[in-house]
Amino acid sequence: MSHMNLKLIGMNRANTEKLFRDFPKLFPKENMGDPRVSLMCFGFECGDGWFDIIYDLCSHIQDRIDHHWQSPSPKQTLRGKLINLAPRKWRIWLRKKFIPYKHIKMCPDQITVVQVKEKYGTLRFYTNTMGALVNEDDPKEWVVDHVMDGIIAHACYKSGMTCEICGERGRRYTSGWHTTLCDKHAKERGCYGEFDDQIDYTSEDPDEHIYDI
Repeated sequence: MSHMNLKLIGMNRANTEKLFRDFPKLFPKENMGDPRVSLMCFGFECGDGWFDIIYDLCSHIQDRIDHHWQSPSPKQTLRGKLINLAPRKWRIWLRKKFIPYKHIKMCPDQITVVQVKEKYGTLRFYTNTMGALVNEDDPKEWVVDHVMDGIIAHACYKSGMTCEICGERGRRYTSGWHTTLCDKHAKERGCYGEFDDQIDYTSEDPDEHIYDI
């Protein structure tokens, strides 16, 4: 299905098309025709004010995939599978003997995004996998790529202080329908009341909370 035929719910078509065009590996066209495969067939289910946050997030993710993930060779992958068949007491020794490096990447060479939306006033960004690495002491124990997790968590945190409509500095209103708006759009929509006390609205730079990437 062509990107141009998508039924968009939130973000406008120009911003949607730019994200699809600039990050084709994260948003492959072949995934767009079936919502059972990817809900990106509905576009980005959030306002245009978060476009820059999502764009930066996609850029960081693709950069990490391209420059920090290491795909195992077919020979290394076969060794890992054979070691997994051995009794547990032998696996650690075999691993150190025949695969003398800390981690083997067992995740796909490229992850894809399956849904991007607003929920409870902040960004949600879901992929088909977060990238699993194998624990060096037990090849059957997979661990998450915490840097990738941190990149996404930071973007979600940052959305909680960015107006979903215009992208200006905002705050998350939690009375009634949860939403993150600047003062102007909050007033226009009649949003008054409680704010999210988990977000530091006094911070001059939201990126001070960013993970080390």
